[in-house]
Amino acid sequence: MHAIGFGKGADRFLIEESARAGKGQSKIIDLEDDLSDVIIQMLTACLTPTLDDFQLEYDSSIFESVYPDP
Repeated sequence: MHAIGFGKGADRFLIEESARAGKGQSKIIDLEDDLSDVIIQMLTACLTPTLDDFQLEYDSSIFESVYPDP
């Protein structure tokens, strides 16, 4: 989850901790800033894989097939 705070009155702690808990980015912007640039940066981060080394174990008697075939 990404979090954006608008203006100097934004609760920085809430914005930063929300993003941290959601494994996203936080940004406090001025009301005059271009929001589209911030949104594009955050969406670009969403396209970056967060898992690179994991293993999935399952009971093969439950599934008829798995794709891709291991």
